[in-house]
Amino acid sequence: MKARHALRALLVLTASALSACSLDSRGPSGAADVVYHGGVILTMTDAAPRVEALAVRDGKIVAVGPRAQVDKLAGAKTQTVDLQGRTLLPGFVDSHGHVYGVGLQAASANLLPPPDGEGRDIAALQRLLTAWDRGAPSPLKKHGWIVGFGYDDSQLREKRHPTRGDLDRVSKDKPVLVIHQSGQVGAANSKALQLAGVTASTSDPKAGFVAVLQKLLGRFDPETHQALVRAGADMVARYGFTTSQEARSAGKPVLLKVNYDNGHFTEEKLVTFKNFASQAEIIDKFEKLASHTLAQERVGELRDAVLGLENLQDTARLAVLMSK
Repeated sequence: MKARHALRALLVLTASALSACSLDSRGPSGAADVVYHGGVILTMTDAAPRVEALAVRDGKIVAVGPRAQVDKLAGAKTQTVDLQGRTLLPGFVDSHGHVYGVGLQAASANLLPPPDGEGRDIAALQRLLTAWDRGAPSPLKKHGWIVGFGYDDSQLREKRHPTRGDLDRVSKDKPVLVIHQSGQVGAANSKALQLAGVTASTSDPKAGFVAVLQKLLGRFDPETHQALVRAGADMVARYGFTTSQEARSAGKPVLLKVNYDNGHFTEEKLVTFKNFASQAEIIDKFEKLASHTLAQERVGELRDAVLGLENLQDTARLAVLMSK
């Protein structure tokens, strides 16, 4: 399973691990679990940017180098994987993404236009939503919702967004929510608007559709949110991302860790950043933190917040505060 998944996507590696590993010849107890060879193995290091073979033990890289040397780590139970000319390189680190949104997309009906989906027109969207409601399981279905993600009004035959009426024809009893492929706009049926507290007399929310979406998503229980995060992390991993990010969350900054084993996540490895009200709030918070000796438990919180900033000037200022 590991080998098949590694070949389909990218081996889960880090550049630091590649640069730090060395040959290990401790005998049977030091045998590698897997040895990769026969392809372009890129280490992203100046000393040895390209090697012939790579050995992994207990999910960690233990050696890179000439195949004749790396093969010395092979034992009776070592699996040998021939890359057949394919490229193996360190996993990607998501610098700014929304893994929760990716999970929402993964758990929803695929409304993307061709060639990535079948969302050619409004009728196709209605058909896809109905089929999804009757089809495969999704963490969203426990709430009785019908959700679709990825339509593009500019590529629909009608050249417009779906309307409440269009979605009411999918269902009047269940909430129906469709999200544009940008994630910034969308549409809802009458039932979903009712749940969001939106009526004909409701003023346009400042955040537009996103405000309505947040109200609706806020009705989910913790298990559903967790399932969406897991689905998002699993999806990005299939494209070679070994660290994913939720760049805007409403909670306390946290750094969660995900173990990647046998092609699946065993616990979340995700960086997420609090959605602060303003840059001034961030500066105030971390000036107070910097006034104390940085205990080890504060380092992660401070680091997460600094990495999550999008304003380079404020990032630089906080970096100075960290160095004091």
